[in-house]
Amino acid sequence: MDHGTVFAFGTATIRVKAGQTFSLHKKLAVVPGTDWQVVAPRPDAAVVTVVGTDRIRPDSGASGDGGELYVVFHAGAKGSTQLVLENCLDCTPGLKQIYQAHDTYRIEVG
Repeated sequence: MDHGTVFAFGTATIRVKAGQTFSLHKKLAVVPGTDWQVVAPRPDAAVVTVVGTDRIRPDSGASGDGGELYVVFHAGAKGSTQLVLENCLDCTPGLKQIYQAHDTYRIEVG
């Protein structure tokens, strides 16, 4: 999957050009709660669309290495929108209280 321009998770404001592919990247630890997904309120589809998620698992099996995650997007029309990523959507209730997290991003397409 083409990741386009890569931004680190936690980048509060992302500025891209119309037609550009971009992604949010995170190195993962081997723990529950690494099921990051776009959740409501969803971004304005005219400005940003979700292409998909690419999880790259390590070949080494090194302790603590859960691989890498890229959440990939396509910038549409000029404008701005917000998107919210949440993890741990499939965790059991006890684990959800420990590992659930939300990240909010402002996307500006010029």
